[in-house]
Amino acid sequence: MFGETKKSFSLNRCKVNDYALVNDNCYMNASWKSSLGTKWTVASAASFTNNKDNTAYDTVSLDKLLRGVHVKNVFSHQFSEMVTLRMGAEFFSKTYSQNYHTNAVAIVGKYTNHTVSAFAEAELYSSSEFVTRLGTRLEYSDYLNRANLVPRLSAAYKLTRTSQFSMAYGWFYQDPSDDYLLYTHKLSYERADHYTFSYQAAQNDRTFRAEVYYKNYKSLAKLKNAAFYLPDSYSNSGKGYARGLDLFWRDKKTIKNGDYWISYSYLDTKRDYRDYPSEAIPGFASRHNFALVYKHWFGGLRSYVSFNYKYSSPRVYNNPNSVVFNGEHTKAYHSADISWSFLYKQNVIIYALVTNVFGYKQGYGYSYASTPDSEGYYRSSPITQGADRFFLLACFITLSKKGQANQIDKIE
Repeated sequence: MFGETKKSFSLNRCKVNDYALVNDNCYMNASWKSSLGTKWTVASAASFTNNKDNTAYDTVSLDKLLRGVHVKNVFSHQFSEMVTLRMGAEFFSKTYSQNYHTNAVAIVGKYTNHTVSAFAEAELYSSSEFVTRLGTRLEYSDYLNRANLVPRLSAAYKLTRTSQFSMAYGWFYQDPSDDYLLYTHKLSYERADHYTFSYQAAQNDRTFRAEVYYKNYKSLAKLKNAAFYLPDSYSNSGKGYARGLDLFWRDKKTIKNGDYWISYSYLDTKRDYRDYPSEAIPGFASRHNFALVYKHWFGGLRSYVSFNYKYSSPRVYNNPNSVVFNGEHTKAYHSADISWSFLYKQNVIIYALVTNVFGYKQGYGYSYASTPDSEGYYRSSPITQGADRFFLLACFITLSKKGQANQIDKIE
């Protein structure tokens, strides 16, 4: 009798849900480049992608399909040593569909967008120290039934034989999220105005780069209410900004057979988009990011040994039990990885990798229930890493005419 009672209790407490995820991905690309006489060159490229994701959880199934084609042609003409003109055209075709099914409801959405664009850019050398690029781009989307014309400007000045300063300005447009375009074609492009200033110096196998930037986001897509299936629930009333600093230092000279680089980035950004109630820090943004990579070549072992450390400051996430949107913070991210690249043959590399060797416990916030309990509280569970460490063993083979080429210097 006692055993039967214990068995019944266990069955009531435990529920098993079936979960399945199937992904099929196909990607192909080809490119061609040739000369047209002594002054003209042409470059053409085409790509095709087809990605399917079929997800099933208990009685819910979600199937997504993304199919795209991209074709691009660029013509270049050198009028003189001081003036070069580049111009061309692009064609994008994208079909996106999403099928959501439960025992009670079925929601099916699909859209196809064709985008045609033309662009031109002039590269002008005022002297051997100063170069300017002036460009423009015209783009039209048949699904959105909208066109845009954007300016692009960049310039570089050579301060010394080994250093230069550069700046860039331009408008950049992108389509709203696929999840929004499934339900409406009344949205417009999202826009970002970029301002970038950078400095670079390279000498004796040492490189230093510094860049500051500011981005002003306009016409970001927003979901105005919970009725996501209604076209009028969407607008381009969102906005935001991003400003930051990137630093990079690489040294292949100081340590014999050694190569290391250090990078740091600072990001200050806020956005009012998607279903945000107001302007807030987005969940993907980390204010401070640091990375250190060291590689050492052991000639007798024909091997590169690499150490890679990464740090990201805490990110924000939203707690529905709090009155402050995106007011909670995750743990800081730490990871130390070690890899070994063995040159088995001149074009064959055996590669091994272990991530997070020190076993840092990562935390990515909490997952909350979609509805509150009887006391009005949203229950939660922590989001953690699936495993403390990741192991990889791979073989890289480089195919070339003489069989002597390899990619060992590009593997971290």
